[in-house]
Amino acid sequence: MILKKSNFVIILSAVILLIIALLFIHPKKPVSRFSSQSNTDKNPTENTSPDVPAEKLSAPLPQPPEAPADSGRVIPKSLNLSVLFTSQAPTGNWDELHEETCEETASLMANFYFNGLPAGKTGISSDIAETELAKLVSWQKSRFGYYKDTTAAETAKFIEEVYGLKTMLLENFSEADLKNTLAQNRLVIIPESGQALGNPHYTPPGPIYHMLLVKGYDENGNFITNDPGTKFGQNYIYSFKILFESAADWDHTTNNINLKQKVAIVVWK
Repeated sequence: MILKKSNFVIILSAVILLIIALLFIHPKKPVSRFSSQSNTDKNPTENTSPDVPAEKLSAPLPQPPEAPADSGRVIPKSLNLSVLFTSQAPTGNWDELHEETCEETASLMANFYFNGLPAGKTGISSDIAETELAKLVSWQKSRFGYYKDTTAAETAKFIEEVYGLKTMLLENFSEADLKNTLAQNRLVIIPESGQALGNPHYTPPGPIYHMLLVKGYDENGNFITNDPGTKFGQNYIYSFKILFESAADWDHTTNNINLKQKVAIVVWK
């Protein structure tokens, strides 16, 4: 059947109106904010799952925990802790006993720094020093069976048990290690080759095995010690190079010093 031109126009217009009406009744569904993006603009690290809430998508990725904040401790340019001094021969009697009590003397000086002197005393008198030396020698004989040439570990042991102080052994210590330790108000006792120290006040050639107490340092990088091996040992200065190169623990298996064993005893309360 052939339609007239006017009827064709009317039908075409009706069809167009019907299509427009259908579009308004069933609009195109908008793209969800969680729907997948095209490959050209999708962020490969973004979570686009429709099950993830929007606030989770916008939240920053979890970060690893921060390193502990620096304590802010300021290391002074120089430091000299007020450790009282006595030599290992308080009365000047360098007999066989007192030739061997450098470990005990360094330890008793540390004790009086942290625990204080007996009531009414202002310094380490010879009587006080001799009493302490006798006590430490007796304890070692009872515990170790000897008192001569105790190692760093053995010396730390009697410091802890007799004086109630805390200790740790610091192996292959550096200059910075010693300064940081002293800046924390801790003392350092180092076993040494006495002959390598080269102290002119020792009776030549000097002790084979020796211990001294480090209590500070100066602006030139030298360390301040209380060296019990001489009556001139108060505030005696050694360079770090000398202290480290001369450092040597005692070796009971060889009955001699071990210059390869560089160890320091850190003491605190």
